[in-house]
Amino acid sequence: MMIDNPNQLKASAEFTQTIISLLSTGRGVHAETAISAASRIAGTFALRSCGLPMSQFTPGTPILGDVIDEQGNKVLATVNDTLAGLNVELNSSNYELPEDNTPHMQLAEVQSMLDAPFRAIIDKYHLSEEEGAHAAAVSTAVLIEKAASCLDPNIGYTVAVYGMVEACKTVPIA
Repeated sequence: MMIDNPNQLKASAEFTQTIISLLSTGRGVHAETAISAASRIAGTFALRSCGLPMSQFTPGTPILGDVIDEQGNKVLATVNDTLAGLNVELNSSNYELPEDNTPHMQLAEVQSMLDAPFRAIIDKYHLSEEEGAHAAAVSTAVLIEKAASCLDPNIGYTVAVYGMVEACKTVPIA
């Protein structure tokens, strides 16, 4: 796990609370949307940390590269390590996402809603974008664990993987 700075855990806790408070409705929080939001922001920060000239690309454009894959894999490993540390066992190799478990927000909506507050949290704790990506990955795992009573953790993990891959490979809106 790439959590070397204790401030990453503080930031992660604030990320989790921010997601819950911003996505909360009178009916609660849609688990898949919350998990996807955290993983998409983790992927967005992971992509930004690669040092690529994002301003030269149109937002929403797919972007591919080995450095992106490597960074995305490291951030996903933090989700895996955190889930293991939380004693959340994953026992499925089926990464098909059932239609009933689709998040209620698109990537651009998540970035529009969460980028500014998450950047403020990163700045507050003096974290790099790479450290922020790993902090958001911890938040992703925490949300999977919190939702386990209403959402199979294997499905939660699949939602997280889809969100992270999409965000790691799509030029962010800002």
